[in-house]
Amino acid sequence: MMLHTERSTRGSVRAFVRYGDLLQDWTVPVFGVGQRFDLDAVKSASANDIRAVHQFIDPNLRRVQLTWDDVQVPRRLREIAQESWVALDRLADDDGDVAATHERLDELRAAYAELYDESAAIAESAALAARREALAKVAPPQTASDGGRADKVPHKVRALVPPSVRRGLRKAAGRSR
Repeated sequence: MMLHTERSTRGSVRAFVRYGDLLQDWTVPVFGVGQRFDLDAVKSASANDIRAVHQFIDPNLRRVQLTWDDVQVPRRLREIAQESWVALDRLADDDGDVAATHERLDELRAAYAELYDESAAIAESAALAARREALAKVAPPQTASDGGRADKVPHKVRALVPPSVRRGLRKAAGRSR
């Protein structure tokens, strides 16, 4: 998601802030963003405004504490995700939102798309095999000779089909009259 979000905002006026930096001391990155975008709300914040934010932000607010060892993902997906994290983190550096970083992010997005397409093809193949297996276990449909569907069609309707077509259909179905 972040690789695609980064690409869709590229060329826009934007800023990146590390979550850890916000938790450590939110005033530094927020002041930097306020200066960069000339935000009056940030530049004119009162002591009471700042105090209210201090009371709201919990430095221990780390919702996800998992590591790669805590989740089971394919090795290649882990590599792409880890490399993406490093490249996206670079965007928060003063000199990070540059062509070289963008090029690396494009490579990672392409690698992820390729892995995703391969995974989808494998999943589709497995689903088709499971469907074929399930269909093989189901009784075959009845033929007309043993009370099949053709006998349930009223004669008047069947008579509307030209005789040569009916013969061809019977022959294709492997039935005699």
